[in-house]
Amino acid sequence: MKVILLQDIPNVGKKHEVKEVSAGLARNFLIPRGKAELATESAVQKIKIMGEKREKEIEKKNTTLQNALATLKDKTITMHAKTNEKGSLFAAITEDDIAKAIREQEKIDFSSSNITLTEPIKKVGKYTAEINDRGKSKEIIQVMIEAL
Repeated sequence: MKVILLQDIPNVGKKHEVKEVSAGLARNFLIPRGKAELATESAVQKIKIMGEKREKEIEKKNTTLQNALATLKDKTITMHAKTNEKGSLFAAITEDDIAKAIREQEKIDFSSSNITLTEPIKKVGKYTAEINDRGKSKEIIQVMIEAL
């Protein structure tokens, strides 16, 4: 029986794939639990259209990310944080904090999942962070942490 998977199923397939499964698995497990639907012609066409839209969105995001990487090349992002008298931060700086600072300072919006810190930021100073596009390209930016 052919079904369209509505979510990832281990040992069966990935979301939006059309798979041939046993009738028992489809009728007793996948369809009643909302994990799959029958692969009718209209449902398959709908999945193909959704796949094309998803590919276009991914391509648009990749283009935007490439433009952002080119803009951020060799930039220094300055952030201010509360510290004690020894220069240690009260709260560590994370990838989310860096992404927020880039959005505010450079007006570039992208996910913090694209940022990798070379070391944890727990003190005032200058650090490096990598901004990458899933291994395709990457840029190194400097992050300057100053005390408030």
